[in-house]
Amino acid sequence: MHWDSQRSGIRIPDDVARVLEDQWALFLESQRSHQQARTTRPRVLDFDDVWDSCPLRKGKLQANARKYSGRKTDFSKIEAENKKLGGDGEDFVVALEQYDLRKAGCHKLARRVERVSNKLGDGVGYDVLSFETDGSEKYIEVKTTNHGKQTPFFISANEFEFSIDYSSQAYLYRVFNFSKSPRVFKLKGSIEGQCVMSPQIYHVRF
Repeated sequence: MHWDSQRSGIRIPDDVARVLEDQWALFLESQRSHQQARTTRPRVLDFDDVWDSCPLRKGKLQANARKYSGRKTDFSKIEAENKKLGGDGEDFVVALEQYDLRKAGCHKLARRVERVSNKLGDGVGYDVLSFETDGSEKYIEVKTTNHGKQTPFFISANEFEFSIDYSSQAYLYRVFNFSKSPRVFKLKGSIEGQCVMSPQIYHVRF
């Protein structure tokens, strides 16, 4: 679809027609960008209605539950998509924490909430620095998905060990249904014992 002065029946000078063509192209591009942004970032956020209950652990990992099958995976594409989704989820949690603190009257603390992963990179053991209403620090690891509440997720050994070492301050926020209607549940402390965990990769050395 494009601007066509002849088909419209209106005679327009060439230089004006070129400007209209350029403006139309910019409009279409803005529409495409807006549509793409909607696939990961929700348009309307109601922070009073995002909290959900944490799922309960069901049973134990079965030793014979593994399935072996061939598959081809474009890991570069998945990594790029997951990185963007993860970043959007972390920004969402920053905004959520700021909202909750302001609602509690802690405006100074709300201004100090920050996305540590964006500032310091990976490896610190958590993504978002926030605060309890008494001023004590909260270390939040964020896991985001566009899928449902029960969707499994990966956690690194570093993130897991950090949650043990700082169990009184460490939180895991699971953001789900993110692109449609974001919801959040949280776990405090180590997730060991609260979730069914299974190893997916090992570091091997001699």
